[in-house]
Amino acid sequence: MGRIDSSRSLSGLEISSPEAFDKYFQDGIPQGTFSDASIKANLALAGDPKAFGDRLLAMSKKRLFGDVTLAMEFLARLLDYTGGQIPKEHIAPIIKALFDVGDELWSPDLWMPLPFGGYWDVARVIDRLLRRLSEPERFQALKSAISTGHALSTIAREVRGMKGQHGTGKVGSKQPEQARRLERDHQQDIEWIALQRIESAADGNGLFQCNDPVSLLYLWSEVAGEDEPRNWVARHIEDDRGLAAMLTAFLSYTVRYRSGDREPRRIPRVRPETLEDFLAVSDALIDRARGISAANWLTDLQRMAVNQFVKEYDALKSGKDPDHLVESEEE
Repeated sequence: MGRIDSSRSLSGLEISSPEAFDKYFQDGIPQGTFSDASIKANLALAGDPKAFGDRLLAMSKKRLFGDVTLAMEFLARLLDYTGGQIPKEHIAPIIKALFDVGDELWSPDLWMPLPFGGYWDVARVIDRLLRRLSEPERFQALKSAISTGHALSTIAREVRGMKGQHGTGKVGSKQPEQARRLERDHQQDIEWIALQRIESAADGNGLFQCNDPVSLLYLWSEVAGEDEPRNWVARHIEDDRGLAAMLTAFLSYTVRYRSGDREPRRIPRVRPETLEDFLAVSDALIDRARGISAANWLTDLQRMAVNQFVKEYDALKSGKDPDHLVESEEE
């Protein structure tokens, strides 16, 4: 067991004290692993959403290998404790913490071997814990967390998934009633709360500050109809910086493995057909994208997105399949 200093060991729940946390993981256990005692010590904070969320954020700053952080490792191990070792009264506070800081624990830019950019680690814990609650308890836990949480991308992904369980969303598939998280009336209440959070973020120009604004746009469209998000996007991209932000939001990656490569290759994609869900992709829009592609105010990521959008649009215009660009990139 690690030590804080030469005379004080980290026994019992001492890890839950702020001064013990860093030293514990520096000296106490091999990097990337958690002892049973350390898991339980962190769970000692689980009754307090703020304290537990702060602990997760501290873990997220500690990188283990590649894109994996200590927070991801902790959440993966936490699955072993969701069946009963976590007291039922701590479930709602943990859910609240994850909907508050969850966006800072994952990113869609992270790639293999992290499925869904590490979001899966957060989603699985939420799912396992909610299974232990009755439907009314699940509704109250989700309502409280979604009403106040700052993790809007996590909120949007979770609400879209639940919407899909009712067969009314673009993701997931209709589930039997007993397999759904919420009854239809409660589901609609949750969607309305999430919609208000999205519209508020859009009014404050904070939607593109989220790590996955595309999920917010899709949920907005699925709940309120297509016109509202499309009108917002039209206003947002009137400015060239807004256009660059929009294209970057839709930047994704195709991962390819080639014999002899030490690591898989990540090939950028900005699919014009996906953007069509929210804006009219036209020659005029492409001309604007070409015009800003060399702007000195673009970040490297934005420049990649703008150039990839133009490349894929040009491929479509010439009758080529943009997916073939991925194959040519591999040659």
